[in-house]
Amino acid sequence: MAISTIDNNGVNLGQLGNRNMIINGAMQVAQRGTTQTTATSNAYHTVDRWIEEHASSINVDFAQVSGSAPSGFQKSLKCTAQSTATLGANDYIIPFEQRFERTQIDSIGLGTSEAKTFTLSFWIKSNRTGTYAVNPTLDAPTSTSGQSTTKQYTIDSVDTWEYKTITFPANTIASPNVGDNAKGFTLFWWMLAGSSFTSGSLPSGWKAEVANERAVGCNNTVSTGDYWQITGLQLEVGDTATPFEHRSYGDELAKCQRYYANYKATTDQSHMGFPYSGFASSSTRAELFGNHPVEMRVPPTISFNSGSAFRIAHASADIDTTAMSVDFVSTTSMRMRPTVSSGLSAGQGVGLLNKNSTLAIINFEAEL
Repeated sequence: MAISTIDNNGVNLGQLGNRNMIINGAMQVAQRGTTQTTATSNAYHTVDRWIEEHASSINVDFAQVSGSAPSGFQKSLKCTAQSTATLGANDYIIPFEQRFERTQIDSIGLGTSEAKTFTLSFWIKSNRTGTYAVNPTLDAPTSTSGQSTTKQYTIDSVDTWEYKTITFPANTIASPNVGDNAKGFTLFWWMLAGSSFTSGSLPSGWKAEVANERAVGCNNTVSTGDYWQITGLQLEVGDTATPFEHRSYGDELAKCQRYYANYKATTDQSHMGFPYSGFASSSTRAELFGNHPVEMRVPPTISFNSGSAFRIAHASADIDTTAMSVDFVSTTSMRMRPTVSSGLSAGQGVGLLNKNSTLAIINFEAEL
């Protein structure tokens, strides 16, 4: 049974738990690292679940910032421009974007007669005042006439944390025509954009996506040092923004690991074991088996920071790897086939370590 919150005036504020559809809205989890300079567009960089897009002519840096956040929060995500430019017609900066599996947003009832309004709330800070836009969009909509809408908000004071709420109308027109675990919905925070995205009129509701209506009101100039910093993001059913749903770091990490995870041994961790074991199939190859940290959205793409950053733990001695490969991956487990130059004994048990004082990372990627 869902438990609801009642405020001091007796108003029902809605379901108490699991109401925030955004993952990592408090910017706690940053498995890939806490900083990224000269970020590549359309990529995940620092804080988990937050992807960014920007025109290639603009350089931006990203950082998970600790200690600079509104009351009740400890961390935030900051995007800083490293270029001064007037944006061309097709240029843009979308520093904050979250993509949702279809089942994440089922409670909104998109495309049904019982579709619900939904409310977005967040804290934002910038050195630039002005008008900005948030643009929710459906993927593969059942009707293109209900694919997209845009709403504006303003940043009113420089270098000041401001709380924003935006309520979007119910969408009875279209739903994402995708599988349960496929990308069905995306939220775009447009910060800067050229005329190809701003020259239209602000849509009054859900309609077919029109490029020049997606970022209406956004500016088209940027200067080195301009920044946007955000935290406390919440997306929930209804027309009222409720207090932010804080989750533990462990809960948030597990949600993030459905899309990206890693096992990592740092340079100060010598001969650290990874959770994979198996047997030597020849003098130069091992067969290792193990589970992912959590069940992932789809069978992940596996990568290694270096094929020679690992060692095979063997009865006689630990042997450096020369290459790492994977030949079976499911949503929960994989079989790994490391290669060494020589020294293994076929049939003997083996395990996986990092090489002495060497950074060794196994990446699991199942992003939307």
